Amino acid sequence: LGLEPGPLGHVYLVPYQNECTFIVGYRGIIELASRSGRLRSIVARPVYDGDDFDYQYGITDKLRHIPAPPETRGELVMFYGLAKFANPNGHYLHIMQLHEIEAAKKRSPSGRKDSGPWVTDFEAMACKTVVRRMQPYLPASLHLSRSIELDETVVEGLTGEGPILSEET
Repeated sequence: LGLEPGPLGHVYLVPYQNECTFIVGYRGIIELASRSGRLRSIVARPVYDGDDFDYQYGITDKLRHIPAPPETRGELVMFYGLAKFANPNGHYLHIMQLHEIEAAKKRSPSGRKDSGPWVTDFEAMACKTVVRRMQPYLPASLHLSRSIELDETVVEGLTGEGPILSEET
């Protein structure tokens, strides 16, 4: 995929007992989508109770988000992703309510454990979930499709040909 584990947050290798889970970070998904040259920018952000937030879907989607100061923020309410395409007026807006994020977490192998990224980095995992849900509407690339396919696979062992990947944990 051309992504390296490390401080950039592109991919993570998460150990759990005798297994290692390959997890593509949302920054990695954004990097792969950006390589098409048809994507100008993409962001995923949390929305808290107390933020000034308004959105509208339609022929011309609208989004307005002014975060409240951290000391006055309430609980997490939802997450959103916004992709701006290279053509001047093209964009894609995707909103996910907290219950949708929680449902995705429950379906994730790493979300069903008492430790791991859903426990230590909930916001980052939720942002990644939003970006993953946006993937069908982003400029297509083989690397992006492959990253979604490999995400959260478990390395069970090594052979002379490389790791054996499994979607079971």
